[in-house]
Amino acid sequence: MDKKDIAQDIFNSILQLIKCKNREVLFTKPNGLDSILIYLSNNNNQEIICGDIAKYLNISTARVAVALKSLQNKGLIKKYHPIDDKRKIVVTITQKGIDYLKEKSKDKLLFIEKKLDKLTLEESIEFKRIFNKLIG
Repeated sequence: MDKKDIAQDIFNSILQLIKCKNREVLFTKPNGLDSILIYLSNNNNQEIICGDIAKYLNISTARVAVALKSLQNKGLIKKYHPIDDKRKIVVTITQKGIDYLKEKSKDKLLFIEKKLDKLTLEESIEFKRIFNKLIG
């Protein structure tokens, strides 16, 4: 068996993982609303305006405005005008938004934990080491 064969086996295993039951927990791309919350969470110490989000997601500011309205109605973000420029609207994530993202992460971690149950502790540690080496 050479590296090409091993690569094919790994690829086939990844496809099996993607096809497994409950795979959407781990592999579903964040929707627009979740992507905005993730962006705000990762940039929580900065003033984020609608245009920043639009640029990050590569969508129009009009679409961002609709998404922000939905997030605000759910209490996941706050919008305000800074004192120095009333034309701007600054967006911040609320504690409720942070808690929402944490809950989503818990689902993903539980999925991974269930997969790791098939391995011994030593195998799990070795898998983590190899996985980190591959992505690092």
